[in-house]
Amino acid sequence: MSDSEAAPQDKTGWHPDPLGRYEHRYWEGTEWSGHVSTAGVTAWDPLEAMQAGAQTDAGNMNPLKAVEAGFKNYANFSGRATRAQFFYWHLFTLFGSIIPGFGLIVLIPTVAIAFRRMHDSGHSAWWIFCPIMNIVFYCTASDPLMNLYGPALVPSKNIAIAPLE
Repeated sequence: MSDSEAAPQDKTGWHPDPLGRYEHRYWEGTEWSGHVSTAGVTAWDPLEAMQAGAQTDAGNMNPLKAVEAGFKNYANFSGRATRAQFFYWHLFTLFGSIIPGFGLIVLIPTVAIAFRRMHDSGHSAWWIFCPIMNIVFYCTASDPLMNLYGPALVPSKNIAIAPLE
């Protein structure tokens, strides 16, 4: 995006997004930032991150990374978790269940990852208490764009990226 394109005369701050993708975009005084805001949620523009070649760990999740992420986000009930992270974590807890007391150790991170998985599919975490629908939502593909719970963890291959110039 050209800095002169729809550049506000005001000083640094939030302004309507000149590209129209989000409600607001942050003007740093000399150029547009990648920080965007929609429905009161502030995040980094995932399309700009993809153009810059940013890689997310979620895009190449493996079982060890999933377990590590599960323990790093031990009591993080906000944000998002991919299907791979969710199912690798549950595979880990299945194998670990042969150890006495293991279920108590992983109870909180298991509930936290279930909340984040619901968020990633674009649903409220309260759906984990609905026995049939939670399984459907766990298997649902990730919301490919920023939703109320944060930006997409894995860039979608179905999004056409227009040049920012």
